[in-house]
Amino acid sequence: LASPPPLPDTPRDAPATARWEAGTGRRAGMPIKVIRDPKKKIQSHQNWVRSVAYSPDGQCLATASTDKTVKCFEDGKELFKVQHPDWVWHVCFSYTARRKRMATACLDGIVRVLEATTGRIVKELQGHTGTVNCCSFAEEGETIVSVSYDQTARVFNVGSGKLLHTVEHGCPVLSLAVSAEGSAFTGDTSGTIRELDIKTGTVLRKWKAHR
Repeated sequence: LASPPPLPDTPRDAPATARWEAGTGRRAGMPIKVIRDPKKKIQSHQNWVRSVAYSPDGQCLATASTDKTVKCFEDGKELFKVQHPDWVWHVCFSYTARRKRMATACLDGIVRVLEATTGRIVKELQGHTGTVNCCSFAEEGETIVSVSYDQTARVFNVGSGKLLHTVEHGCPVLSLAVSAEGSAFTGDTSGTIRELDIKTGTVLRKWKAHR
């Protein structure tokens, strides 16, 4: 499997996070301000916490860590822990009228779908050949989009586990955001943003966002 390089410490003069208009690709507004005064602190993981996600109802907080676990908390109390075979890079939620689910992206190249109330693994989505950096539910929780160090974005059907689309990028794909309109936006190591049509797997447009 293609593995990520070690993560360096963030320098004090690191550039601020930028915001972009989805419709035009133009830079929008001022950099996002970072708040450095936390109101509550949870100390539970034994290593880096790589990802944090709030449940859509605001009741649960999920965390993913390089200690090979995903944990879910409510009001600071641990509800459950899910052991993984390798580092967990990302966690996300999907709540619909039919079910409450979570998904995790792992160093072993597998996206796992979990019951959000118990942590039980209900599906393993296989297809990537490198670390999965990020994943997100789409289409009312029926599909999952994932991006990887294997230089692809992939779309899976959650129910069947079938790989629907593979979108080559030509370099490692690090980040992902899914819109309510049915698009997925990916960011890669070349500084390029792509908008993908989730239903067809086609690239609708791309632009150079960072140097």
